[in-house]
Amino acid sequence: MKNVEKLLSCLALGGALILSVQPASARDYIHIVGSANVYPFSKAVGEQLSKGKGAKFKVPWLESTGTKGGIQLFCEGDGEAFADIVNSARRMTRKEFEQCQSNGVRDIVEVAVGRDAMVFAQSKKSPAISLTRRDAYFALTRMVPDASKKISPNPNKTWKQVNAALPDRKIEVIGPPANSGLREVFRELVLESGCEGFPWLAAKRNANSAEYKKACQDVRSDDAYREAAVNDERIIRELSASESAIGLIPYSLVTQHKEKVDALEVDGVVPKKESIASGQYPLSNTLYFYVKKSHVNTIPGLAKYIQEFTNENAFGDKGYLAGKGLIPLSKEDRKVATGIVKTLAPMSAP
Repeated sequence: MKNVEKLLSCLALGGALILSVQPASARDYIHIVGSANVYPFSKAVGEQLSKGKGAKFKVPWLESTGTKGGIQLFCEGDGEAFADIVNSARRMTRKEFEQCQSNGVRDIVEVAVGRDAMVFAQSKKSPAISLTRRDAYFALTRMVPDASKKISPNPNKTWKQVNAALPDRKIEVIGPPANSGLREVFRELVLESGCEGFPWLAAKRNANSAEYKKACQDVRSDDAYREAAVNDERIIRELSASESAIGLIPYSLVTQHKEKVDALEVDGVVPKKESIASGQYPLSNTLYFYVKKSHVNTIPGLAKYIQEFTNENAFGDKGYLAGKGLIPLSKEDRKVATGIVKTLAPMSAP
């Protein structure tokens, strides 16, 4: 009996040793979260790799969670239980980077993939209107400052109240939700930019005071601003059916529906490929993806995917992503991005 027990013990130990040296089974697909702006380009890259006879590449699992929400998911941890890539409509912040580090997500590879822009768009049936960032600030900030160095709830109901040169037209803006990278771009390029005209208020930025937040970071929550539906097609339908509504949407969406909507001038600059690529258009931004270096050699297809995204045939001047609305980076910046993907050089703290 003792011999039997000894044999069973040895078999159990041997089985445990065998299991301990077995490699962990990796997912056989890529998991991508993040920006809705980058989503169509990620989708196009995945579809490109899965095309053709005998293609073994599995289309990635794409989740349009918004930039902020996507980075939170990406930074939750390392390993196949967590996302491989996060798409972003802006650079990762230092706070987000540090959160990643604290959760064991250490070697993060940052890759700039193209340019886009936030535009104010309206139905082609609507009367022409040209805005400035100052107009947009006073129309959409939660609290407005005055000469007496006080802030009060935004009273403006029409564009004419914002600027006497604008039409007496109801302020009705359909814009991105709070978890969207586009909303964060709007906050930085419009709201915080508007506060720079009030030095006493701008000086409170580093203190992150409640007063600064209300006047320089918060969008009003009344009928003047309505968060957009998740479905891009629905946004376009709403805009094209209204003569007063203005949408705050990505330029790439305008290019896909140019027969229905027009993009408005901002600060006298028309948003178009050339003005966005050069940065002349004031509401332009860079698009990124972030990938976990530790996943590149363990998740099947991940290395191939990031290489394809940064191939000239994809994100170059005449690449297929340009046909989807992506505005290519300069040739020099594309070389940098391709080099980063080749070396998988981790980013340093922003």
